[in-house]
Amino acid sequence: MELPGRIPIFAQLHEHACYRAGLDPAVFYNDAGILVRNQIETSKLYEMDLPMILYDVYNIEAEALGQPVVGYRAKGPQLAGTPLLSNKDDLEQLKLDLGRGRWPGRTRFVTEVNRLIQQELATPPPLFFCAPFTLAVTLRGYTGLITDLKRDPGFGRRLLEHLCRMVVVPWIKLQHEHCPEATLAQGVDAWGSLPNTDLQIWDEFIIPIYEYLRELLTGEIAVGFVGYWGESLCADAWEFIKRKLYVCGPCFGGGIIATDPDLKYLGLETFARIARAYGRKLILGIGAEELYQGPPEAIAARINQYKSLMGPEQPPINLFLAHIIAETPPENIRAAVQAAHH
Repeated sequence: MELPGRIPIFAQLHEHACYRAGLDPAVFYNDAGILVRNQIETSKLYEMDLPMILYDVYNIEAEALGQPVVGYRAKGPQLAGTPLLSNKDDLEQLKLDLGRGRWPGRTRFVTEVNRLIQQELATPPPLFFCAPFTLAVTLRGYTGLITDLKRDPGFGRRLLEHLCRMVVVPWIKLQHEHCPEATLAQGVDAWGSLPNTDLQIWDEFIIPIYEYLRELLTGEIAVGFVGYWGESLCADAWEFIKRKLYVCGPCFGGGIIATDPDLKYLGLETFARIARAYGRKLILGIGAEELYQGPPEAIAARINQYKSLMGPEQPPINLFLAHIIAETPPENIRAAVQAAHH
């Protein structure tokens, strides 16, 4: 999205939208109509350029497989209990049984969210899913999975491929069946960030499993993984960014996403230089804590720094508030939007 003279802005604001409206999260995250319309209303209230309708994407597949969900507080649903795959021998039993009238967990809720987004915004949404690596962390536990990848890499690959075939692909296909106009399946993969992983894990597991999933869905729908950070932990930031861009595929228009803390540590010019060199747009963020703490003047100053990059020889810029904490003061959000637009 490009708007002359200003930075287009969009935000992940479902927690804040629920809190602002005084809604019970147990209702908000189970009623598709309330969730969709409230986020559209909140986006309009703050004059966002593009409503971004989200929910607790990371939980859906695990909940549908039988992982308990508890704690409908301000932050929304939380998974609880012992990871479902605490025993390796249970892998083959881990299958998502969908279709033919079966709607485990909140799968029906998600397909209704997709339908309402298309109805309200006149455009099909991305079909969100939990990427295989992060799903494996949820089902196996972080320590368990990393131990697998280091000590039993054969099982690690088998686990990731099994999750693709028996969980992720059936879930994407069910969503696509109910939203056939969708052209993109977008996987969230925060656990793939550094320092949770390293470049070796990326090269041996995350990139190969992206290619495996992409092949399984060839001819049906495009796929990409997003939600990563950690460039500042690499000696050469480009080494991580190029891997991120590869698995991102068409998500976010192929742009380079730069958020805190990496953006603060590496500096704006580092990301701008890479974007110029590779002909990519920049999608810049502000840390959730900074947006929460304010004050508005500091937030506006940060956005104005981003605007200093605007020009014919510079990469296109978008502003993405990747996480707005539920209790974030409205004046801080408005400061970001107004600075971007003026």
